[in-house]
Amino acid sequence: MGTGILVRPGDIGQLAKTILWLLKDDELRSKLTKRAYEHIQLFSWDLTAKNFLKALNSTITGEATWFRESYESTHEIGGVL
Repeated sequence: MGTGILVRPGDIGQLAKTILWLLKDDELRSKLTKRAYEHIQLFSWDLTAKNFLKALNSTITGEATWFRESYESTHEIGGVL
């Protein structure tokens, strides 16, 4: 379980069931909230500024490794939301 629950687009019945599930399950709602809060920490202004400076510097020096390193450190491959 990650930071949210996926619902098929346009499936109003599934959306309603999921909302009710979250309203009734305090533990699940708490876990998702905690994980979502932890996830958004990856997108702080400090990290954004640091990555911008890396991008700027790599553009000047011709080394474009900053993006791959940043992406790999903040994204799980095959992960769940």
